[in-house]
Amino acid sequence: MNRKTFLILLATLSALFLMLAFLWKSDSVFQKAVVILLGTSNNQTGAVFGKVGEYAVQPLPVSGATVKVAGKSTKTDENGIYRLDRVPVDNQKLIVESPNHERYEKSVDIQKGENKADISMSLTPEETISRWLMVQKEGRFDIAYKYLHPQNQKWLSKYEYVGWHDQANQQLSLSIKSYTIGNKSLLDSWTDVYTGRIYKNVAEVDFTLSIEATVNEVTSEFTDKTTAHLVKVDHEWKGFWAP
Repeated sequence: MNRKTFLILLATLSALFLMLAFLWKSDSVFQKAVVILLGTSNNQTGAVFGKVGEYAVQPLPVSGATVKVAGKSTKTDENGIYRLDRVPVDNQKLIVESPNHERYEKSVDIQKGENKADISMSLTPEETISRWLMVQKEGRFDIAYKYLHPQNQKWLSKYEYVGWHDQANQQLSLSIKSYTIGNKSLLDSWTDVYTGRIYKNVAEVDFTLSIEATVNEVTSEFTDKTTAHLVKVDHEWKGFWAP
C-alpha cells in the first residue's frame, strides 16, 4: 500500500468514525439499532428499588406483590420493600401485581446505579367494599364514613352517618356478624337515585350481610343481599350510602 492510498483510507475511516459518533449522540433509534446488532449496551445496568403501598382509607404496605422489570421479577417483603439488580439501562416497563389490588404499570427510565421507584396501588372495588364492611362490623363508623364518595358526603355529614349507626346499634343491638362479597360488574354509567346525579365508569358489587338484631329481648339473625356502587376518586373507589 503506497502512502497516497494509506492517507485516503485513513481520511475515509476518520470521516466514518465522526459520522457514527454524531449519529450515536443524536439519534436514539440508531443507538437501539446498534444495541440490537451488537447484543450489548456496554453492559450498563442499574438497580431498581422501592416500596409498594396503597391508595386506601387506611393504607397498608403491600407484601407478596410481584414486581417485574425487563424480564426480571421479585416479590415484596412484609414491609412492601422490593429490589431488582442488574436491570438494563433503558426506558423499561415496570409492572406490579398483587391479589385484591389493581394491576400497576408505568414506564421507568433506568439509569446506571440506583433507581428508586415507590409505588402506590389502587384497591379493587371488591377489596374496597370488604374493608368498608369490616370497619362497619367493628363499629368504627367514623372510619367507615371516609369510604363515602365526596358527593355523598356533601349531603350526609359524618355526624349524621355515625349517629344513625350508633342509634341503630343502641335501639336494636344491630350488628354485622359476617359478610360475603359477590360478583362485580363495570357500568358505563349509573344514576344515584337520591340525588339524580349520573356517574361514569361505575363499579357495581354485590354482597350479602349476616345481621344480628335484638327486638323486645328477642335476638334474631337474618341476611341482607344488596348491591353497592363505587366511583374512583383520586385512585380510590368511593361508595354511596343513604339511611
